[in-house]
This record gives sequence, structure tokens and C-alpha cells, in this order.
Amino acid sequence: MTKASEKSPRDRLRQSTRGAGGIQSIEIGALIIEALKLAEGPQTLKELCNATGLGSSSCYRYLTSFVRIGYVWQNLETTRYELGPSLMHAGLRALSRIDAVGEGERAVAKLSQETGRTVNLAIWSDVGPVIVDWRIGKQVIRTNISIGSVVPVMTSAAGQAMLSFLPGSMTEHLVLSQGNTINEMNDVKARVQAKNYSLIGSSIVPGLTVASAPILNCKGMSEVAVSLVGLSDGLHASEIDLLVQITGSASQNLGWA
Repeated sequence: MTKASEKSPRDRLRQSTRGAGGIQSIEIGALIIEALKLAEGPQTLKELCNATGLGSSSCYRYLTSFVRIGYVWQNLETTRYELGPSLMHAGLRALSRIDAVGEGERAVAKLSQETGRTVNLAIWSDVGPVIVDWRIGKQVIRTNISIGSVVPVMTSAAGQAMLSFLPGSMTEHLVLSQGNTINEMNDVKARVQAKNYSLIGSSIVPGLTVASAPILNCKGMSEVAVSLVGLSDGLHASEIDLLVQITGSASQNLGWA
């Protein structure tokens, strides 16, 4: 099934035939790859022809070449086609080159610019979340937290946001060593996973309200967390929505659907 926001390969074919420059045969062949990507399973030749608008002989010739170079794989028993190992390896290589910290820094910059708030970025380490970026907003924020600070896993927004999307093998020892229980951790994880962000009020961080959302990798594990910092009068719901939206887009860039 094709997402409503995506153009079908047939629509792309119409566009490619109108474009100037480039190599049209490559663009047309890429439509078959696109059709296989959007399909819910292996496809027959007829299904690929319907999806792309190509004739059967033309489509078959492209598929033969793609199978030969490993971009497409054909099951000889069913004769159906699927994305091949060469494309899968290329996708994995592309994912490995995406920088989670870079995505986080871009998210921090955008959120700081659009809200005017103080925003920080934390990465996970063996001792818990470590602040690696700090953008000062329009409000004066008085805190002893700065770049290089390690924040608690259970009583910081960044800690809660990150541990909620990490396996217990990476978090439980820190939770216990900081005086919390596994049941308390599980309660936090359930709450954060339901909303995709953590919110810590002034009762825990005197004078401040902090919302934090994780950026997830292709396995759904938190790589970094972006935190929005306000004073004790709180953060606007629209600002928290923007935090979740921006970090969600960054997660998609890292391969998380």
C-alpha cells in the first residue's frame, strides 16, 4: 500500500518523461525499485507493470538487469520479485553514516530558534545522560547544569526520555545505584512511551520545568535526547508538541518509522 503523501511510481514516470536533462532510462528503471520498496511483499511481473505503467517486455528487461547486479532478487519457485541484497546492504551503509548527534544538534538549533527557549542535547553514556550541547534562550536560566554534566536517569527529563527507549541491561544498574526501584523505572517508561516525551516540574528541579524527547535509531533505541527548558511557570503545550514533532522527524531520518 502506498502512503497518501507519496507519489506512485506511475506518477513519477509521468514526471520523468517531462523532465529536462538526466538519463531517462535510469529514472524509469528506478521506478521499479520504488514500486518494490512501497509494496507489502514480493511482486509478480504483472503487478510491477501495473504499479509503474511499464509494458511487460520493458519491465522484464529492467528486472533481468537488476537481478544480475543484485538490486532485485527473484524467487525462482514463485517467479515473484523482491528488493535484492545489494540494495539492502546499501541501505544499511547509508544508515550507518547518519550521525545521531548531528541530527540532535540540528533539532536543538531549530527548537531554540522557533521557541526562544533554552534547549540542550544529551547523549547516553556508561554513567547516564551527558549534556553535550546547550543553547541559551531569551529567559535567564539559573542552573549548575552545563555541557559535560551527567544528569540522573530517573529525576531528569533527559534521563527519563532516554531510559524509556533503552533495554534494561543498559539502565537498570544505574536506576538501582541512584536509589530507585525497577517498578518505579517501569512506571516512568510506561508514561514516557505513551507520550514520547518526559516532563519534569519544579518539584524535582527547583525553579525549572523541563520537557525532553528522545531521538530514536532504526531499532527504536534512544541515541540522544533533546530537552526544552523553561522556568517554574511551565512550558506551553504547543512548545512540547513542537519538541515531539522535531525529534520525531529526526528519528525518521535515522531510520525509525
